[in-house]
Amino acid sequence: MEWSPEIFNVGTICLILALSFTGAIIQGTMGFGFAIVTAPFLYTITPDFIPAPLIITLIPLGILMIRKERSAISKTIISSLIIGRIPGTFLGAALLGIATRENLSLMLGSMVITSVILSVTKLSIRATKVNMLLAGFASGVTATAASIGGPPMALVLQNEKGASVRANLSCVNVVCSAISLGILFVYGRFSAIHVSLAAMVMPGLLCGLWVSRHIVKIMRPDALRPLALILCLVSGSMAIFNSF
Repeated sequence: MEWSPEIFNVGTICLILALSFTGAIIQGTMGFGFAIVTAPFLYTITPDFIPAPLIITLIPLGILMIRKERSAISKTIISSLIIGRIPGTFLGAALLGIATRENLSLMLGSMVITSVILSVTKLSIRATKVNMLLAGFASGVTATAASIGGPPMALVLQNEKGASVRANLSCVNVVCSAISLGILFVYGRFSAIHVSLAAMVMPGLLCGLWVSRHIVKIMRPDALRPLALILCLVSGSMAIFNSF
């Protein structure tokens, strides 16, 4: 463990809260984005933020979003994504076990930049059962290895309504995050320290999610897309730079 309480001064804690607040607003309006925005920055503060602490935060975040959007839940979408994600979770844990700090930082940054490119190009993928299984598998790998599992699933659901994306991705995140934590525990990558780090993120996350509920009432969810893309470019570039 490289974690040390001494690194968390007032300025660092305020930065963590600001990152989680911003990420939660984006997640609450678009259905994904919390980990994409926050993970590279938090990894720079201490690598121990990735993946367990961020995976922990996705559970209460997902539950709160499900309560608001539960009418848009689709059993077909959820089952396909979860079935595909479970084997991907095991592969992600295996990769995490052999990855160095530099490799993980490079992988983290590359996934974020790839997400931005896919978002800008607007690649059209139909939400067929096979595509959802593949998206779930890819999500399981990236979520368990680097806390970022939303982009593959969001890509295959891009033609769904905003409420459907938010509700179904939240359901999958809650179920699969719990599975990921169990697997990480077996691999020795989940301990009490990670729970403490997750607790530092939670106040900003909860405040950001509350604000997002008011934002979606007065503006289109994709209105925040330019800001999200800029933040992702900055965070992804920083993670790649730190890998060298």
